[in-house]
Amino acid sequence: MGLFQRIFGGGKAHKKPESAPFPEEEIFYNKRDIPPRGAIDISAFENIDSRQEIISCCERIMAHSATMKDEKNEYDVVTGYLNDSKLLEEIPKEERSEIDATASRILEISKQREGILNQKQRLPEDRINDFDAAFEDIPSQINNLRNNEAYQSVVKRDMEYLEGEKAAWAADLRRIKHENSLFAKIAIAAAVLYGIWTIASVFIKMRLDIDLTVVNIIVSVVVVAVAFGSFIRLYSNRRGNRYAEAALNKSVVMQNRMKTKYVSVTNAVDYVYDRYGVHSSYELNYLWEQYLLAKKEREAAARAGDELDYQKRILVRQLLKFELSDPSIWVNQCRALIDPREMVEVRHRMIESRQKIRARMSSELDEIKNERKDLDLLLSSGHKFPPEINQVIDAIDRFIESLEQ
Repeated sequence: MGLFQRIFGGGKAHKKPESAPFPEEEIFYNKRDIPPRGAIDISAFENIDSRQEIISCCERIMAHSATMKDEKNEYDVVTGYLNDSKLLEEIPKEERSEIDATASRILEISKQREGILNQKQRLPEDRINDFDAAFEDIPSQINNLRNNEAYQSVVKRDMEYLEGEKAAWAADLRRIKHENSLFAKIAIAAAVLYGIWTIASVFIKMRLDIDLTVVNIIVSVVVVAVAFGSFIRLYSNRRGNRYAEAALNKSVVMQNRMKTKYVSVTNAVDYVYDRYGVHSSYELNYLWEQYLLAKKEREAAARAGDELDYQKRILVRQLLKFELSDPSIWVNQCRALIDPREMVEVRHRMIESRQKIRARMSSELDEIKNERKDLDLLLSSGHKFPPEINQVIDAIDRFIESLEQ
């Protein structure tokens, strides 16, 4: 987390931390328990490479010094922010009104942009990418899909009609075949019965001498009528059979053509379904409308982002006139610029941050002093050291003096 975020909290208000259970001056203590100088047995250094130990001690001091410099730089930055907050409060009303207006616009645009970005995503990202790739073609594909679906329904309905017509003609053929068989049997039966009657009438006339002329005429008329009726019906069925067969063949041919058209249009429909993962043109059209809305929202968010950057640049130019240490940090603290209570919170966080930095600096300084004491103990061992070490020690002492000033 950067310094700016630690101080300002990313532009959001934070609660004040609870007070420490101990006084501030008691929180920080030396990490090393250094015994009195007289309690150290110098003879313990006899078997140690004193020069190497002195170098290590100097390296630790330099490491603490580097950390100390970083803390000092951070302390100066926070102090600069704190001074900037005071300068901002002293800006005259006339000039402050322009700054407040710009800050208010930044907050308003940020809120609008955040509202757009936080909306529930209308479509998955992969679906949006698919629509982006086929942006020019999708409207025509939706229209073609609608037409194909309508044509598919018509062809399917025609196929069902032809299937029913084919079944009806097949039933007519079965009926005609059955009637032909029945009338043929009737004609044969009538001929057999007429022959039997003729033989019986001759026998009756010869034996009983009964005149059966009238009866024979009646029987003959009946037989002729039955035979003629059967003939007429068979002839009619023959013509009906030829017509039914022709109609059935035509129905089969038409149905086969419709099947070919149905397969073709179904393949076209299924291709679009599979490509976009939909089940109808209505679903594809709905997804397309959602995509257009999502695209408008993204464009609106982009425009808001551009406008936000523009307003931030304006605010930085307005703040540059007042010789602030870093005007750019305040573009993310617009609420503090227009709300004095928020500015008090920001200043409070900066003061707390500076106190923590000062405490860390104090701790590092104590570490440097302790290491310097150890260095004195090593130098008092009686060994001879090159003059370069004395130069390093002098530089360390000067550095400690500069820190204590």
